[in-house]
Amino acid sequence: MQATSGIAAAAIAGCLGDGGGGSGGNGNGGSGGNGNGGSDGTNGGSGGATIEFWDVMNAQSRSARDQINNISDQFEQDTGNQIDINFSGYAQLSGAKWFSSFERGDYPHVFSGESIFTGRFAEQGWVKPFDEWKDALDDETLDNIQWFLDIYRETGNTWKDDVGLEHRVHALPVGLVTQEPFQVRTDHMEEAGLDPDQDFPPESYDDLLDLALELKNNGPSDYGFQVHGDVFDWYTYILPAAAASGRYGYFADDFKSVNFDTEEFIQRTREAVGFFREHEVSNPGTPQMSDEEAVGLLINGEISMSVCEPPNFPEFLDRGQSQIEQGNIQYGKFFDTDDGFGVVPLSFCLGLTNKPDDVDQAKWDRQMEAAKEYISMWFSKDFQKFMFSELGMLPIREDVWAEVQESLEYESQHQAFETMTTMAKNSVQDKSSFPLVGTIEQNVMGPRFQEALNGEITPEECCNRAAEEANQLIDEFWAERE
Repeated sequence: MQATSGIAAAAIAGCLGDGGGGSGGNGNGGSGGNGNGGSDGTNGGSGGATIEFWDVMNAQSRSARDQINNISDQFEQDTGNQIDINFSGYAQLSGAKWFSSFERGDYPHVFSGESIFTGRFAEQGWVKPFDEWKDALDDETLDNIQWFLDIYRETGNTWKDDVGLEHRVHALPVGLVTQEPFQVRTDHMEEAGLDPDQDFPPESYDDLLDLALELKNNGPSDYGFQVHGDVFDWYTYILPAAAASGRYGYFADDFKSVNFDTEEFIQRTREAVGFFREHEVSNPGTPQMSDEEAVGLLINGEISMSVCEPPNFPEFLDRGQSQIEQGNIQYGKFFDTDDGFGVVPLSFCLGLTNKPDDVDQAKWDRQMEAAKEYISMWFSKDFQKFMFSELGMLPIREDVWAEVQESLEYESQHQAFETMTTMAKNSVQDKSSFPLVGTIEQNVMGPRFQEALNGEITPEECCNRAAEEANQLIDEFWAERE
């Protein structure tokens, strides 16, 4: 494996975007989304199989897309197989585009996705359980991903048991996003008379508010802590803050209701809205602000602190390299619960699919063998070492962490890897893959939170209305399965 030669200057759309090619896009000559075996579903490369890979990780940054192209090229060279890539985005994965294609039996052999969106595909029987293909990974790899599989298998088991998915792993975590680390402009702290070593990261809401006000009042920027109001990113403060209060995730333990109307979520929503409306430490664009936009504002010094998701890290390295070199941008962990726990990470996964009804079994078997070879490369030490710098995700293989931290450029300045490994070790559970996650997150709570930021409703009304709407969807979900 070769690392990318450099990180391109511009981000792709990130969590907001549709990716490079949408549902019909492709990387290495893809077939426009024909999941039955590439351009003709028979042979490709030097006598090997042609497989389809649908990817969303590319949407995080140009470097992520470059790295995916690199590993795919290497796969073709090493195996004689051919891979056709559909570069998609989160709108296709979480919305109707992919799901409709899967329903038609028009889907890939391998796909990537956030764990929160893969449950609805697994429920339909389209995703092959990991236990049926774990022979693709050697014992050393399996041993070094077990630390998180123990957490992952327990996530969302109530709803999985109710729909017959039991404790099985379907899409397999390949990289981890610890939600959410702080980023601060240390030069802004120093200008405000603060010590980054002593005063950062904040250890509670009160610490965070005091720090944000000090930065606003005495630093070079008018905005001491940027909140994100975009419907895809509203949770970046509320979710980890609720977890620090002991309320983990969006759903009640039985997946029959949401947690939005609990005191923990209401209080954290009050705080998030208060940063913007009451304390004015978040800029005027907050109701539409994405964390990708906040990266640029931090780099330019227009804001002093935020909680941008880990996959933005390559953009800090690229667009903010001079600030990173000078030690002006530093990461810090989110505050913990009193017992030291509270992190609810998000895993990015790779999945294999089950055969569509109208595909020849022998041909599919050949393609599955090639697909397993491809997936195994993603879990190799060589590729895992680049997961952080190129994709902004913590490698799922724990045995590469020490080497990554030691070799990562400017780690002593930005402390990003140390921050995220510390947070990962405090993981309580993974975010659930309950099929309604995307709808409730983006179409229910997201718009209500924007209304609260705009002063149209109170934080309490935001949470209560979102809970009422979400619970109705959940009731309908279970009624359809009775």
